[in-house]
Amino acid sequence: MNTRLRTSFTQLQKNRYAAFSLSQEALRSSKKAIFCLQRDDDAGARACIRIADSFLKRILRLTRKFPSVRYDGGIKAAFEEYAEAQICLSVFNTGKVPALHTFAVSDEEYIGGLADATGECVRRATLSATNGHLVEVVRLKNIVTHIVDDLVMLNLTGYLRQKFDEAQRNLHKIEEIHYRMKV
Repeated sequence: MNTRLRTSFTQLQKNRYAAFSLSQEALRSSKKAIFCLQRDDDAGARACIRIADSFLKRILRLTRKFPSVRYDGGIKAAFEEYAEAQICLSVFNTGKVPALHTFAVSDEEYIGGLADATGECVRRATLSATNGHLVEVVRLKNIVTHIVDDLVMLNLTGYLRQKFDEAQRNLHKIEEIHYRMKV
């Protein structure tokens, strides 16, 4: 076997393992950020997002030489979870969905994070309904409606179609919460 090929492949594998290890840390930090947001701990969420961001930047540096590694399953999952955390932070604090270019994720990862963020909106709406905050439920319902309206325009297929279907179910859930509060 060619020595150059063996060296290149060995380096690819080392980068893949290192990137995957970093992605697990980024995924964990992003999930923790979402957990903090569920408990109205914005400072904790921001700290976790900063940690995830640092891991993801290291992944991007590692994968410059071997770009295909960047799109391995576990690594993509970390970027998608990060997108979800960033979207939730923005939506909960400003009521606005951040633009894709706000952070370094692919279109597919952004769409997946956006669809998953609708589930977090349902969680927050459930807590708000429990506390009798109709205005917050309506605000979240409007955001989820806007997200689903945008996603329906994309004619998604495969994995992202499943994400879209879940976002539609989340819209139905939040509409049901709103209806029950009104009745």
